[in-house]
Amino acid sequence: MGFFSWLTADTEESIPAYASGRDMRPVYLLQPDGKPPIKEECYEGYGVFGGVDTYEWLAMMNFGDASLKSLALSADCGDFKINDAHIFVCKLHFNPESEEAFRKATGIHDRTFVYFDNYQSGIDELDGLCMNDATEAKVVSRLKIELRYPLKFSFDAQANYDELPASESCPAQGYFYD
Repeated sequence: MGFFSWLTADTEESIPAYASGRDMRPVYLLQPDGKPPIKEECYEGYGVFGGVDTYEWLAMMNFGDASLKSLALSADCGDFKINDAHIFVCKLHFNPESEEAFRKATGIHDRTFVYFDNYQSGIDELDGLCMNDATEAKVVSRLKIELRYPLKFSFDAQANYDELPASESCPAQGYFYD
């Protein structure tokens, strides 16, 4: 698994991974409803803040079940693609046992799930196009799932979750800086 990271919700600064060699400072996973933020002193780059797996936190907050981590991760990363008939998701990114939770969370019941091996493999339901080509040709589009409680991070322990937008994914993955 590679590094992944986010931009802070308030200042849009990258949260660097320790291995990047950048100066480290405490960063906080903010929480809603006045709950205290979760402090991470030295982010390692794998989604754990103060001992809390961010995607388990996201699953618990949005779906009431930390075991729905793959659903939360796929929703946050935009792994779901959609067309008029199907919902497409890579087998590596989503646990099929989470389909019912997905349908409950999104209200989408009229499309079948199609699992594919990777983004370069041909998919029968797309007339043999791979997901990369189907996305580029606009045969499918990204399914944006609005989470009630998205991930929000800040370097400011006093930042207020309820007043900030969701943190965006870091283009440098917290490591690959220019």
